[in-house]
This record gives sequence, C-alpha cells and structure tokens, in this order.
Amino acid sequence: MCYVEVKQFELVKGTGRAFADKFFETTVVRGVEGFKDLKVGLNDASSKVDIVIITMIWESEEALLTFKRGDIHKELHRNRKPNPNLVKHSSTRYEIVHEL
Repeated sequence: MCYVEVKQFELVKGTGRAFADKFFETTVVRGVEGFKDLKVGLNDASSKVDIVIITMIWESEEALLTFKRGDIHKELHRNRKPNPNLVKHSSTRYEIVHEL
C-alpha cells in the first residue's frame, strides 16, 4: 500500500491561495522516484486564518524517506526563507491500510 505525508499550514488571512499556488507550482517532487501524487487544498472559511493542506502520496515509506534524506530536499530547506505569513505548521505521516 501507499504512504502519505500530510502538511497543514495556518497562514495569515488572505495569503493562503498564493501560498498554495506557489507550493504547487514550485514543488520539487514531480518526477522523484517513488512519488505518486500531490494534492493541495485550501480552506479559507475561517475569519482568522487560511489553512492550506498539502497531501503527498508515495509508493512506500522508504520512498518518502529517501527523498527526505536526498540532496534536493536538503538544499531546498537550507535555502528557504522564513514565511512571514506562516502562523502554525504541522505534519503527519501514515500508511494507507485500506482503499476502495
């Protein structure tokens, strides 16, 4: 079965769409071995923050970990500037155990 990483970003109200678009357009996972799918969601219903959910689906946990340990991922995070619109960030990972 597949392995999933979900990242949730709470952002300053009104900045979620731009964040979601930029993440999708500049993601480095396209073409990475073991990567299967990327979904970017936006919830701007709250009056306080925008919430962006990034869901990455991998062939296996090992595929995700290989990417995380790789030079592309390390370089991306080394050169990343802090986002002043980021209020809170969380992440979780899980294995798909059932699927229709």
